[in-house]
Amino acid sequence: KLQFLYFIGNMNAFVYMTLAAAVQGGIFPHPLVYQEHGSAAAVGSKFSFADAAAELSSERLLGSAQRYDVHVGGKLRAEEGAMRVTFAVATDDETVSAKTDYSYEVRIEGNVVAISAQSIYGAMYAMESVTQLITTDGTLPLAYIKDAPQYAWRGLMIDSGRRFFPVATVQNLLDTMSYLKMNVLHLHASDYCRFGVESKKYPNLTNALTGILGGYYTQEDVAGIIKYASDRGIRVVPEFDVPGHSRGFLPLESQGIEFCTDASDRCQLYNDPANSTYNILTDLFTEMSSLFPDEVFNIGSDETSAKGRCTVQSTFEIERALVTFVQEKPWWPCRMVPLLVQYLVHSALRAA
Repeated sequence: KLQFLYFIGNMNAFVYMTLAAAVQGGIFPHPLVYQEHGSAAAVGSKFSFADAAAELSSERLLGSAQRYDVHVGGKLRAEEGAMRVTFAVATDDETVSAKTDYSYEVRIEGNVVAISAQSIYGAMYAMESVTQLITTDGTLPLAYIKDAPQYAWRGLMIDSGRRFFPVATVQNLLDTMSYLKMNVLHLHASDYCRFGVESKKYPNLTNALTGILGGYYTQEDVAGIIKYASDRGIRVVPEFDVPGHSRGFLPLESQGIEFCTDASDRCQLYNDPANSTYNILTDLFTEMSSLFPDEVFNIGSDETSAKGRCTVQSTFEIERALVTFVQEKPWWPCRMVPLLVQYLVHSALRAA
C-alpha cells in the first residue's frame, strides 16, 4: 500500500513535467492565446511574485505567490536582469464555486510581467503559466498570454469509499491539480467497502474500520483538506453513495438502518415503511453537509436493483425522497445538479 501511494505521488510530478514540456511555449494546458515577441530576457535573481502580491490585501494570493517563488527560485541564477511582477485583480471575492472566474492575461514586456485577472484564482493560473515559461537558465520569453478554462468542472476523483488515502497524499494530489489548472476534487467518501468520514452522531461508522479498510478522515482533516484545496482554487465535492454501494453503513444496522436482504454481502439500503433508513440518512447527510461548503452534494444513486424486500418502486422512492429533502431545506448549502442528472438517467433506464 505504501509503495502504491509513493508511486502515485511520483507519477503526479512525472505527468506534470512531461505534459508541460510537450506543448508549445512550455505551458500546459495550452492557453487560448500565446504570442511571443522578441528575444528571451534574463529574469534576475530578485524576481518575486510575493513582493507584488504583498501590495494587495489577499493572504490567499500572497500564500500562493510565496509557493511559486519557491518553485522558480532554483532557476534564478542570473544576477543581471530586473524583471518585476505586477498584479491587477478585478474582484476581492475569494469564494471557490462553480461560478469562479479563472480567466487571466499576462503581458511580458521589457522588464515587467503584468498579470491581470478577474479573481485571485485567475492570478494563480497566470503565475503557473509564467513559472512554466521560465527556463532553467533563468530567462523568460517576452510574450502575451490570454487564457480561460473551457470547462467549469475540471476534476479528479479520490475513491476513499474503497481505500483510505492519507491526508498528505491528498495534499500532493491537490498540488498537482493546481499545476494543471484543475479545480474540482471529487471526494467519493463512501461505497461498498467503507464510510470514510468521521461522524460525531454515528461514530461507529468509522470506529469499525480496521485492516485493509482502516483509516478515515476526521472532521478536522476534512476542514484542513478543504482549506488546502481552496487556497489553490480547488473545490471539494463530496459523494456519499446511497442506496446502493452502501455496505459501509452496516455498523448502523443496530441503530435501525435496514438493507434489502440479510445476505452476508448485503450492500443496498431498504426504504422501510417506518422510515428508519430515511431518517438516519437525512440526519447523517445534514451533518456531512455542514462539513462541505460546496454547492454540490452527491448521493450517488447508481447501480441499484430489485432484490429481497427492495422493489424498483421502493428504491426509486427513497432516492426521490432524499433529493426532495435537500431541495426543500432552505438552510442547506448544497445544490445537487450532477446528482439530479444521474438520478434521472438511472430512473429512465429502470423505466425502460
